[in-house]
Amino acid sequence: MSADRASARMMRVGGPENVALQRPRRRDVKIAAAPTAFLLLAVAVDSSGNPGPWATVAAALVAAGAGLALAWRTIYLEVVTAITLAMGLLLQLLRPELNWPLPALVAVATLATRRPPRASMWGLGGLWLVALAGLFSHPQGDVVIAVAIGTTTWALGESARSRRIHREEQDLRVAAEERARIAREMHDLIAHNVSVIVVQAAAGAAVFDIRPEQSRQALISVEMVGRESLLELRRLLISPGTGASTDLAPGLHRLGTLIAGVRAAGLEVELRQEGLPHTLPASVDLSAYRIVQEALTNTLRHAQATRTTVLVTWSPVGVELDILDDGSGGNDELVHTAPCPGSAGHGLMGMYERAAALGGVVTAGPDPGGGFRVHASLPRKAAS
Repeated sequence: MSADRASARMMRVGGPENVALQRPRRRDVKIAAAPTAFLLLAVAVDSSGNPGPWATVAAALVAAGAGLALAWRTIYLEVVTAITLAMGLLLQLLRPELNWPLPALVAVATLATRRPPRASMWGLGGLWLVALAGLFSHPQGDVVIAVAIGTTTWALGESARSRRIHREEQDLRVAAEERARIAREMHDLIAHNVSVIVVQAAAGAAVFDIRPEQSRQALISVEMVGRESLLELRRLLISPGTGASTDLAPGLHRLGTLIAGVRAAGLEVELRQEGLPHTLPASVDLSAYRIVQEALTNTLRHAQATRTTVLVTWSPVGVELDILDDGSGGNDELVHTAPCPGSAGHGLMGMYERAAALGGVVTAGPDPGGGFRVHASLPRKAAS
């Protein structure tokens, strides 16, 4: 390996060459300029202690060093904090009348915003030390004020750090909830549409030789359901902010299309509505649609039913759904009113979770009159 390649590799992996290239950002340089100018002006103007020329020059150099070190505070945070504290203490000794270690305050505030208390308390201790050094040349009240200012500076930085962490945790929680929502939506969508496609494909294959026209209709239905699945997946996975159309958003207004697909799969479905339909919140409308969709999917896959009735009952306080089939109800012999892991399929669990999230309830189990019944009651105003 040539020397040039070795040098380039060291720069990539963080060798000495890479460290040398860490220059302060322009914004940090501008921030460092303000306390530097303030301290230099204070050194030049404040001569209450009648310092000699050499003391003034030394104080000016210390002040400039402390201020300019702030330009690197985001790169070498702990080192810059230690430098500004040490120079603040030295400036206190050279010019006792200057009891305001401004660069150290900025550095400690930055340290508190970026490190937990156990890693930033030493900066607060340094500020206290610089302030207490003023006891030799300042009234006790001034020293108390300096200590209070240092403590407040650290506390403000720690508060900013806590708020930032809270926002980050909240963002992570929202992202996790969104991932769970998308996973649930994809399960309900894919489970239903694939079930319909499988039933249609099996029916088409069974009559392919003896009734080709019926087989062709089954293939057309498979194509229709497949296209609808792709469109709904696109709506689900593409963020609304990208300009994706929301016209295909599922809701009770699309029950007709849903039921048409199920009928094409060979299950007779009757849709009835009672009461005056009204606008529901998007979350309630979507959950109601998904509950009906999941119930019909379970009927297709497990119930061995020939007929299903879907009843939508509208009321001023919400909407109720009844899905009753004439099948065997699968292997489910219990009435479920809450999530029961292991006792019901993932589909029923999804129904329970959707209803519970909105403050509603779902019951599912064999109907006394025969068949299997799913009942959902969803409030018009979703629970917060």
